[in-house]
Amino acid sequence: MKSIQVTTSPLLKQFATVLSEDELALTSKLGTNTISRVRFKSLAFPADEAEQLNFVEELIDGQHPEAKGVLKGMFTACVRDQVRAVRELLDAGQAR
Repeated sequence: MKSIQVTTSPLLKQFATVLSEDELALTSKLGTNTISRVRFKSLAFPADEAEQLNFVEELIDGQHPEAKGVLKGMFTACVRDQVRAVRELLDAGQAR
């Protein structure tokens, strides 16, 4: 299993993980607490950067609506860093 970590702040970390040949997970951690974890098919990840941000935000809002309230002003930065982590996985040829 391959994973990329992006540090949003000293306590906030974002992870993109290859779960299988066609499935990825995105996890947001605040310290040792998992704030959100979403799974999706790697082929569902849009090619357009703006669409990538919307895609991840909608996944989190749909599966962990409380995450936005917990992360408050850092939510957008977390989503941006999660997208960055997925792109790094895809660029490394670890997914898709």
